[in-house]
Amino acid sequence: MATLAAHLENGQRNRERILDAASTLMSERGFAGATIAAICKQAEVMPPTLYWHFGDKEGLVAAVMERAAERWFEEFIPGEDIREAAQTGALSVLFHERPEFLRLLLLLALERRDPADEVRSAVERIRQRAKQAWSAALEQLLIEIESPEERNGAAGLLSELLIAQVDGVFIASQLHPQTTHVEALIELMGVAIRAAARQLVDQAHATQRGSPPPGRKRHGVPRRRS
Repeated sequence: MATLAAHLENGQRNRERILDAASTLMSERGFAGATIAAICKQAEVMPPTLYWHFGDKEGLVAAVMERAAERWFEEFIPGEDIREAAQTGALSVLFHERPEFLRLLLLLALERRDPADEVRSAVERIRQRAKQAWSAALEQLLIEIESPEERNGAAGLLSELLIAQVDGVFIASQLHPQTTHVEALIELMGVAIRAAARQLVDQAHATQRGSPPPGRKRHGVPRRRS
């Protein structure tokens, strides 16, 4: 029994080393650039060990993404105030403690040489899960919208905006790390989200009254100012 337990423990250690190596190399080189040989060399395992655990490279990438996502979602527990979560909580974790996760997620999403369906499905699944998590949290800002269906739709739109902001700020921080003020931008993201939420609430109220909100036509396009 002791031998079996030691064998299982060693297998788990090998698996984690492979995942760590793949995460690092793929976030630096992309899907195509991180070869099986390079991953095995960094993890100090033989290729058959990698294939035994993950089947193929696509299975390995999917496992890397799922592990990174689970670690972040475990920490994604916004408090009652979404401003705190947006400014100093979950977003800061992404930028400062999970940069490889975001980098790899974006690299795989933009990979020109199309990776396998398993990889693309994992990326899409993670992004959708993030959208759903943020949507649920952002509904706090939309409580004045009476219709649950409208409120849910508005929360989904806010979460899309937030994710787009995260993508943009992260890319800027990677391209210009010395001149991108991440913390200040995270705080401004919170300001922008709250302003957008207020606009959506006003639009919902105006629709109920049958008139456009101030400065907007009925279909929601801003009026031109002379």
